[in-house]
Amino acid sequence: MNEKYKSLKKLILKMFPDDTIVKEQIESKYFDLSQDIIRLESKNKMGQRETADFLKMPLTDFLDFESGYSHDDEKYKEIKDKLKSHLSNSCL
Repeated sequence: MNEKYKSLKKLILKMFPDDTIVKEQIESKYFDLSQDIIRLESKNKMGQRETADFLKMPLTDFLDFESGYSHDDEKYKEIKDKLKSHLSNSCL
């Protein structure tokens, strides 16, 4: 995870110092995975709806992954792989 997202984590934790739910969410691996998805989405110059359509999944399901609420490790990997592939193909 790059410095930008480490700073984001610190800022969120500073804003909600006593909120254990926020702390658990931000410190989970799923937050990091969600940030990976957001980075790939941005690199692909795609919005949320466009990304969900590309992935052939309902927008609400995609948003669960983008926000780190989903805990399906295999699906995170699948999403990241598809977005990386799309990025590689669009650079050709």
